[in-house]
Amino acid sequence: MTMKLTLDISGNDGIWVPQLAANRGVKKATIRSTWGTLGVDCRYTANIYNALACGIEPVHYHWYNPRRDPPTQARHFAQYVIEPGDLMVDLEDYLGVTGYIGMQYELKEFTKNLDIYTHRRILFYASPAYIKAYLSQASANWLNDYGLVVANWDVAHPYVPLPWYADTQVAWQFTAKAYAPDFGLAQCKQCSLYWWY
Repeated sequence: MTMKLTLDISGNDGIWVPQLAANRGVKKATIRSTWGTLGVDCRYTANIYNALACGIEPVHYHWYNPRRDPPTQARHFAQYVIEPGDLMVDLEDYLGVTGYIGMQYELKEFTKNLDIYTHRRILFYASPAYIKAYLSQASANWLNDYGLVVANWDVAHPYVPLPWYADTQVAWQFTAKAYAPDFGLAQCKQCSLYWWY
């Protein structure tokens, strides 16, 4: 199995020098595009074009805000996303979702709309804890039709909980503690890395 070293990047990380990442073997980058219904990453366009110029494949991601109109979020993401690359839905926002069982229904509406707007491959990013808390219902099995990027740090092998299966995992974010300046992020101390299958 061929694995590609992948870096996570957003405007929060400051100015990125992707050639330094490429020199360290980075082949792909997950690059934040938007969040919620209005947020747009201030470095998104620069990060995409700079990555492409260095031969780094982009994966564009939207930070999903629970309980914020899913069709509007999908339209917002689709409006700003640039070619080429896969699309990823970042599921990390816990605000207002404690005990909430509606996430899978929101995400179904979001992905249906995003597919209509973009016709591009859609992936989900989440930790095992998030999946077990909000997406483990039997009725969420439809999620298994989409690839999973699992965030499972500091373990020898990633844990992939239901509704996903190991063969639907497309990448493993294995650390959030890589030394960021080595990867072109001089304004940060740490960054996240993946193995992309």
